[in-house]
Amino acid sequence: MAKEKPVVYIFHGDDAFSMESAVGTMTAALGDEGTTELNLARMDGKSARFDEIRSVALTMPFLAERRLVILSNPLARIRHDDSEEQKKFCAFLDEIPSSTGLVLLIEDHTRNKKIDGQWEKVWEVLKKTHWLMKWQEKTKQQALVVDFRLPEGRAMNTWIQKQAQEAGGKFSVEAAQALAGYVENDTRLATLEIEKLLTYVNWERPVEARDVERLTVSERQVNVFDMVDELALGKIQSALQLLQKLLEQEDPMMVFSMIVRQFRYLIQAREILDEGGGVAQIQKELGILRFVAQKLEPQARGFTADELADIYHRLLDLDEGNKTSKVALDLGMNLFIAEMSR
Repeated sequence: MAKEKPVVYIFHGDDAFSMESAVGTMTAALGDEGTTELNLARMDGKSARFDEIRSVALTMPFLAERRLVILSNPLARIRHDDSEEQKKFCAFLDEIPSSTGLVLLIEDHTRNKKIDGQWEKVWEVLKKTHWLMKWQEKTKQQALVVDFRLPEGRAMNTWIQKQAQEAGGKFSVEAAQALAGYVENDTRLATLEIEKLLTYVNWERPVEARDVERLTVSERQVNVFDMVDELALGKIQSALQLLQKLLEQEDPMMVFSMIVRQFRYLIQAREILDEGGGVAQIQKELGILRFVAQKLEPQARGFTADELADIYHRLLDLDEGNKTSKVALDLGMNLFIAEMSR
């Protein structure tokens, strides 16, 4: 007897790339392009009304066994203290038919917390006590919770080697370590670099550390730092010129990934600075190279915490717009910078 598929998928974490990859695998399983188009819906909890979400999720599939509904930011309009809205949403989840797969995409991050005298990493949003997690524990609905956590430390080396193997190639231990040193734990950027490096060796031999050095990302990383410096100083025209230089050299998705990572780091660095920390703490908490921490510290001081949060959310909106084909990524990045006149 075939195992029943989950009806509700709760995907959360800070590894957005792996989360998107999982969604891509589920989408591919819907069938050919025509079938997929008829049975796939993407919605954003920030803009879609509850009745719209419910209507789409309860719609029966067309000439297929199942339809897939991807809901980004499902908690955007549900306040943590609004129990009635929470109950309403849980009741909606309970009525979804088995012919629908509803995927909830929730951005989440870990933080260190002392529990029973030991420091542990816990999720900031979907804690065990969160109302959605309580629903998942009690419901009779087929529901699956999946954590997408960015690899840390040496785990990133292993992740790189595994990705290379899945792509039909191989990375030496030294090459994986060298690449991790450049991309830290940015899985999206690492995937692009892995593909480029495997293409460079034509899948005929393992990628070695010298290959990583030859095709280094460090120069582009410096350009991203320079571009953010110009943004912090309000030099929009100069920042746009640096962006164009990057786009002439690299794939727009790679450039966008580097910009998102930079501002994610700046948010964390700003929090550390506001709590009295410095370069050493930034390096330790973010698990990055010292020269990167040294560049982040003055950059983070160029923005307020609120400004960085606003910028990061605008980048997430741009990412969503690109996925839904509302705006081309290169044009969107230009507009993003142009609109940042301070």
